[in-house]
Amino acid sequence: MFPNELRAPFGIIFLCTVVAVGASFVRIPPSYVSQELNSDSCMESTDFNWDYPEKRKILESEIKYSSLSWITANKCQAGEIEFDVEPQKAGKDLPILSVIANNDSIYEESIDKKRHVKIKVPKGKINIGFFNPYYSIEARVVSLFDVRFQGDGCSSLKVTIPPETGGQWFKDTRSGSIVTDYPMTMEACGKGIIKFSVVGREAQGEFPSIKVIQTSGERTYLINSNIQNLNIETSTAGEIVKISVVNPFSRVNDLRQLKISNLRWSPLK
Repeated sequence: MFPNELRAPFGIIFLCTVVAVGASFVRIPPSYVSQELNSDSCMESTDFNWDYPEKRKILESEIKYSSLSWITANKCQAGEIEFDVEPQKAGKDLPILSVIANNDSIYEESIDKKRHVKIKVPKGKINIGFFNPYYSIEARVVSLFDVRFQGDGCSSLKVTIPPETGGQWFKDTRSGSIVTDYPMTMEACGKGIIKFSVVGREAQGEFPSIKVIQTSGERTYLINSNIQNLNIETSTAGEIVKISVVNPFSRVNDLRQLKISNLRWSPLK
């Protein structure tokens, strides 16, 4: 449903944000990265590798930054890095390329067009990162509020909203959201009534509808911009109630990116 580049961990930001405003702008200072990655030992890595959002080798011929991310290498001698960088503009700001060496920002530039970059770097930990991602997303979203259970002798309710739903569950506020046709689940402690409020956000001129499936059958509800209160009766302990979006829609309208290719490091002569 969503592009891989917008999934976790940046997907967490998206999932929270899409319910509120439908776009995201994040600017992380270089000091955050340098503190996380600094090391006193010199164990040289011959190549740059992904360090965030996940630690892995770079298998792609072209490095694409679409979310908060950086690559890293540890060098035991000073050298020079060079590469080609190409922007994809989105929002009012240009994508910013940052190079951090041992806690110090040694290069930070807004990239307005494809260019060749050559930078002298000291020995130590070198990070090349993208810290001002932006995206604008149009999606049908169902938001749930004040989810609770009124039962015969018990009140516990287990709510699960997996990542595949495109949404998220906030246990402290008993609220959440769903976007896709992958179901969330509610499991009550016994016989009683699951109560919650819902509100929908339209996309492409259409509001979302949800399907509620339980032992007694299934029902469909149109969820518009007006708050609706729903009651779902449960007959036994452990009964699973599934809720999903019947007519899901999501589209990334604008996405800021940086692409790096032909990355090379060489020792200073």
